[in-house]
Amino acid sequence: MNLVVLGRLLSPADFGLLAMVMAVVGVGELFRDFGLSSAAVQAKSVTPAQKSNLFWINSLLGLLLAGACCAAATLIASLYGDPRLVNVIIAISVTFLLNGIQTQFQVELTRNHRFFTLAATDVASQVAGLAVAVVLALSGAGYWALVGLQLGIATTLCLLRVVAARWVPGLPSRRSEIRPFLEYGWHLGWAQIVGYISYNIDSVILGARSGAAALGLYNRAFQIITLPVVQLLGPLSNVVLPLLSRVESKEVFVRAITRIQLILSYTSAIFFGLLVATAYPFVRLLLGPAWVQSAPILQILSVGALFQVMTYTGYWVFLARALTRSLLRYNLVTKTFVILCVIVGSSWGPLGVAAGYSLGLVVSWPVSLLWLSRVSDFPVRETTPIALRGIGLAIAVASCGLLAGALLTVDNILLQFAINGCGAIVGLAITLLHRPLRNELLQLATSATQAVRRKL
Repeated sequence: MNLVVLGRLLSPADFGLLAMVMAVVGVGELFRDFGLSSAAVQAKSVTPAQKSNLFWINSLLGLLLAGACCAAATLIASLYGDPRLVNVIIAISVTFLLNGIQTQFQVELTRNHRFFTLAATDVASQVAGLAVAVVLALSGAGYWALVGLQLGIATTLCLLRVVAARWVPGLPSRRSEIRPFLEYGWHLGWAQIVGYISYNIDSVILGARSGAAALGLYNRAFQIITLPVVQLLGPLSNVVLPLLSRVESKEVFVRAITRIQLILSYTSAIFFGLLVATAYPFVRLLLGPAWVQSAPILQILSVGALFQVMTYTGYWVFLARALTRSLLRYNLVTKTFVILCVIVGSSWGPLGVAAGYSLGLVVSWPVSLLWLSRVSDFPVRETTPIALRGIGLAIAVASCGLLAGALLTVDNILLQFAINGCGAIVGLAITLLHRPLRNELLQLATSATQAVRRKL
């Protein structure tokens, strides 16, 4: 919703300006948490004193990072040569403190399996942030509407989770042992920082080399890709991680991982295949004609996103099996490669950056399988064929959709979207001729239907 509404009220340069800030400042979010939330979720038990100590650590880190961000505002603005960024950075820094405060309340909700509450607070905060942004945008505030969006989300999320958790932290205590949490979080925190750098280096380089307008076009395509990924994997992580952490039977563990890989591979294959097939009419319908140059960027990024989602199963295994030290080493290898690909690709502008970023993610997938097979009980033999069939499914959906669009080109954008989409559906139907894939898709559809019926 944010993409649709604000994309029509603000310019690509407005989004590019905020993307410059978020790419650099956002790394502070990782220092603020430093893996402590995942450490608390993964732990088999957490005492009240330990929870309180973790709350104060996260809150203090948030406060320190907010201050450091304000102090570095001028330096960051000079990196891009845009003095407007100084005040924007100072305003955004408040989110560090707010997110630091709410972190352990989020953990409390997760450990108590209150997943509906987590989802509801996420949605409510997004709606509140959007309302603030729309009011500012309509009043002519420009890029400050996007700042209002971030502050509205962080403030609402903090307030709602503090109230919903029904937990009051105590005073810090030296007698409570939190060393295991700190050791787990230390390696995970650095692994996340390395991942974040590779995740945002494209925005930093593109913004510095090509300016806010080019970055704005790239950023919208990137947001279209990442938003559904975050919306899927974020809540799913809250469910999967605590469950996998408590599984001791290898047979149950293998069955659970295989099931997760099936869900991620096929749902992401269909989604990103459709996105590639309908990119041009989809962007024009969603954002308007001014953003049409984002369409080819969106198609290229979709390829990398498919492999990124399939790799996420391995990421959960790293966390559930407390292999954060190994995760750090894996990230240092694969994310360095992603960064190098982005740097090389930046010579060709937004399209080159997108291609470099996606190539890095594609290569990271087989590396993750090899790595996990050496350090864990990850079922490589069972999950790899599923992932390969998912890749084939995505290729069929995308190819047939693009072919239909090329053969039947019309001026009406809505009709063109329908033509490309129908072609993609034909591609999906063709893949059903492959029996293993057909059986797994039917199994996935049956499970989804049963889940919906239980909700009703």
